[in-house]
Amino acid sequence: MDCHFFALNPRGPDHLMTECLATYGYTPEVRDLAIRVGGTEEAVDRISPGGKPGLVAYHEDIYAVSDCVGICAFTSTWSYRMAFENIAEMYKAATGIQFTAGELQRIGERIITLERCFNFREGLKADQLDVLPKRMFEPSPTLRGGKRTLSPKKLKEMLVEYYKLRGWDVGTGLPGPDKFKDLGLEWATKELPA
Repeated sequence: MDCHFFALNPRGPDHLMTECLATYGYTPEVRDLAIRVGGTEEAVDRISPGGKPGLVAYHEDIYAVSDCVGICAFTSTWSYRMAFENIAEMYKAATGIQFTAGELQRIGERIITLERCFNFREGLKADQLDVLPKRMFEPSPTLRGGKRTLSPKKLKEMLVEYYKLRGWDVGTGLPGPDKFKDLGLEWATKELPA
């Protein structure tokens, strides 16, 4: 099941933050995007954990940027007609301000990192945030012949891979000092509990 994406949503499971529709590979372009971002052919197998941490990070970043510029998320995460490059061109046309695709993706990453810090500041921890309901670990009668497709152990392995990809501490799930420095967010560490 592709529900494992939802474990990382900072406001709880919903389809407007971490849903990775690219895993369905429903067009050649979407398939190519998923494989490029996920780093493996498994990225387009919605049941396989392969490539999913990279896809989640990409989707989080582009959802955040889509929200900021005021475009419907489905243009960047369902039809995949709006990539970071397209958003940069559109933003320049509307405002005259130039951003590269990489700069926009970095802005998305900064937003995701700050959302994470906000939740930690408010007392939540990774074991409260990065979870799924128990029901999500039950076998699906329609997938893989009724066999379980996700276990708590597999979810934990995927979370560790995601944390490493993001530059977050694998023990706490909190961004590390190097990540704060890299993103120019050192000031945010002052708001975090000791």
